Amino acid sequence: MEFESLKEILMKDPRVQRLIAQQSSDKNKNSLILQPGNLPLKQLKIAQVMPHSIRLIIPSKDCNSQPIPNTEKYQEMVKHRFSQWSGGYTDKSGEGGYCSQSGGLMRENITEVETWMTEMQLLQHLDELEGLMAFLLTEMNQETLMLIVDHCAVLLAL
Repeated sequence: MEFESLKEILMKDPRVQRLIAQQSSDKNKNSLILQPGNLPLKQLKIAQVMPHSIRLIIPSKDCNSQPIPNTEKYQEMVKHRFSQWSGGYTDKSGEGGYCSQSGGLMRENITEVETWMTEMQLLQHLDELEGLMAFLLTEMNQETLMLIVDHCAVLLAL
């Protein structure tokens, strides 16, 4: 089975297609969903609109249910990249679970790292995001990793 690249998936999104069309017609305008006139703000100005979210679920166990050594190193790597790409991140720790092949419920600690970005930032960093995901899949010995882009979850595999 052949999988589409993350870039191919996102390029099908009508919002991304509109952005590309808009950029080709006027490279100096930002594509903003919200405009200052759309909100009843009197004292505040909209500094930036970031309509796109990226969330990455970082597991604590590998595909053999063994603890991943130095999980914090991978968490910090993702946080650093997200901050470089969009200015910041949010980190949430919790528990994740799935059904094993034998039907049992498998549980592990997970870290969810999220960032929000503009359409330009998302398009600019798609190749880097795909490279980061491939690196993490290999280094953390994962069959798949969950990536959520604009509230759409995908399981990515090599």
